[in-house]
Amino acid sequence: MVVGITWPGTVISGSDPRRQSGSFSGTTFKNGRREAVSRPNEVRATGSVVTQMVTPSDLDQLDDFYRLDDRQEVRGLIANHPVVLPLLLAASEVIEDYFQTPVRVTLDTWESPEDDEVRTLYVFIHSNLERGLEREQMDKFRREWLYEAAGNALPFVHFTLG
Repeated sequence: MVVGITWPGTVISGSDPRRQSGSFSGTTFKNGRREAVSRPNEVRATGSVVTQMVTPSDLDQLDDFYRLDDRQEVRGLIANHPVVLPLLLAASEVIEDYFQTPVRVTLDTWESPEDDEVRTLYVFIHSNLERGLEREQMDKFRREWLYEAAGNALPFVHFTLG
């Protein structure tokens, strides 16, 4: 079971990030879903946190599934918080499992009114499900997948219904 994903793709089991159970760097999980790919030569260690340089081609991967409302703002937020990218790529593989097709997913940013330095990435999921069922599926998506997969990305991204 995946408890968290950190960039560049180290799967963390349990609460201790030093106990790594595997990696999806260039590989896939048992369920065969595509996961984010990292390039080890771009990984930098900063204390106990591993960061990743996000390239334009990394961000271009989002275009396969997501619609970006303000492309420059969204890409800038992800570049500033690269831990979000693998979560978004992994989510693109499971969202349709919860919300059926067709589904449209939009990325947009929100700036805190109290502090213009605080920005959150919003993932708006639009489906053809009846609204009550759509809410149930969002709860299920969060419980079964998101909260376990989000890891360090959770403070920077919020999944909601469109």
